[in-house]
Amino acid sequence: QLHKSVVLVISDDENLTIGCMLNRPVARGVELEITDKATMKSKKVKVPLRFGGEYAVKGGETMLWLHANPNLRSENIGAEVGPASTGIWKCSQEEATRAMASGIAKPEDFIIISGVSVWPKAGALAQGMQGEVTEGNFEPISKTCIEDVWSVLTKQEVLTKLNFVKELDVANEAWRTGGSDVAAGAEKDPSGTTTQGIGEG
Repeated sequence: QLHKSVVLVISDDENLTIGCMLNRPVARGVELEITDKATMKSKKVKVPLRFGGEYAVKGGETMLWLHANPNLRSENIGAEVGPASTGIWKCSQEEATRAMASGIAKPEDFIIISGVSVWPKAGALAQGMQGEVTEGNFEPISKTCIEDVWSVLTKQEVLTKLNFVKELDVANEAWRTGGSDVAAGAEKDPSGTTTQGIGEG
């Protein structure tokens, strides 16, 4: 499942690395009812949900709401996530809903993740994400590419039988946008786990 995945590292300490896959849409979305503050009219929107990994999100949260919108950052909607400066912020569903209602954000500004992936550091062979990078299984995404990768990711929609191929193409496009050197080396990886990571650098 990690092959050609784009992974955001959200936590890294002496025990383990926690990250979430960003380019794996699932066959359901998060339905919201947004009331426009200017017109007081309500509308229903559906934001795609992505599979981030097989483990529960730390702290009992069921989903991670992520954004990389400069307007939301300037309004301090949420806080930057991860050990590296990526420009990707985490916020609550309530903050996201209020931002959409006030008109400073659109549904496509948010990526919602269910679950996380974990890389332990205990044991001789377990070295967290950095160990995966050293082994050549992961390639850090350059900070100059993060905005472009994010832009591709926001094209994803709720997965259906009709759009499966299209959504797979978008997932692969996001992975390729992270760096041509990774794309070129992917065919040489027999383990099928060549991925790109945001924020482990």
